[in-house]
Amino acid sequence: MSTIEVDKVIPQSGTALQVGEAGDTVNIVGTLQNNGAELTGDISSVVAGTGLAGGGTTGDVTLNIEAAQPTITSTGTLTSFRSTGIDDNSNALAMTIDSSENIGIGTASPLSPFHVASATADADGSLGSQAPQMILQGGTGNQNNRFEFGMDSSGGTAIGFLQSRNTVSGVQHLSLNPKGGNVGIGTTSPISGYNLSLGKSTNVSGEFTGITFQESTSNFYGYVRAEDNATPDTSFVIGHTVRGIVFKPGDTERVRMDGDGIKFNGDTAAANGLNDYEEGTWTAGVNQGTVNNIASSYIKVGDKVTVWSNIDTFSNRTSTETVEVSGLPFAIASATQGKAVGSVLIRYSDKLVSGSYSRSSSAIGFYASIAGGYVPLKFNDLNNSSANMTFIATYTV
Repeated sequence: MSTIEVDKVIPQSGTALQVGEAGDTVNIVGTLQNNGAELTGDISSVVAGTGLAGGGTTGDVTLNIEAAQPTITSTGTLTSFRSTGIDDNSNALAMTIDSSENIGIGTASPLSPFHVASATADADGSLGSQAPQMILQGGTGNQNNRFEFGMDSSGGTAIGFLQSRNTVSGVQHLSLNPKGGNVGIGTTSPISGYNLSLGKSTNVSGEFTGITFQESTSNFYGYVRAEDNATPDTSFVIGHTVRGIVFKPGDTERVRMDGDGIKFNGDTAAANGLNDYEEGTWTAGVNQGTVNNIASSYIKVGDKVTVWSNIDTFSNRTSTETVEVSGLPFAIASATQGKAVGSVLIRYSDKLVSGSYSRSSSAIGFYASIAGGYVPLKFNDLNNSSANMTFIATYTV
């Protein structure tokens, strides 16, 4: 190889300087400059296969990377990067890296450090056909295990979902904070000492915090919720839209609550359901004249009502009518009328009255036993203005 060293090569006036002949390879080592400045040029007609396109003497230059050239290294500052196709799929936007160091897949405008945009997923689809937007797959020794992320926008309300599964065996377990720590849903401040804290959501009748337990039928679900500002104001609710609620300490049924009421120790018979408990007061009256109601109260358990009353100052003590006390808190069932249902103690009476008796759906009478029968207490049996009556009666409603 010959070496020629010169300081300057000047072409003849009016001619061009030619280096080499057609077909020759000219290798220039070093940097070409134009009077000490960067050398400009025109790449509008580059040699096919170089990967360069566009530009001309000014404008952007596009570098097309063939699939056989997977590695790109920039020795300077790469302000942005966009790939419009992988494996010659030139119709799809594959990946964008912008100047804010955000990576976008399927979007040219990533909004976060990692932004994936694709067709909607299907949260309700069968396992394996949910089409999640992102998948985390197990290592080389366990590639069938996948953790899938998806956003389903097909319905009226978009739903984001997480799914852990194995492509062969089906669903897999999902653990949050497996080494400890609290989990908050709807809150940024999970309560210390509780594994799960739920924030409240607003409902038309109040503010709720709760969990539902969904069954295969969409309108069948159990729920546990706390209510705030509800009407009526109930602080904590356990329920089910269709089924009853069972308490099983030690896996033995002790209490069941369903549409029949409360049942105990595994009993499921509707007739044995305790469907009400109530306590209160009532005002006793009489069917002739007036009376002073000293105190009257009641307890209702299921369909059984027990009333208690203490009355005095009977304004009518001359009538021959049977004494009947009215104003009962609940009507007496017709099937139980005409039966002795309690006891009575009377001060200042001509008869030794001992029993209370349901005379109608709304009145209690009082009777004394005699040889071969019984007789009712009448107003003219009360022989003193200080006559006083205390009675208790139990009846069915």
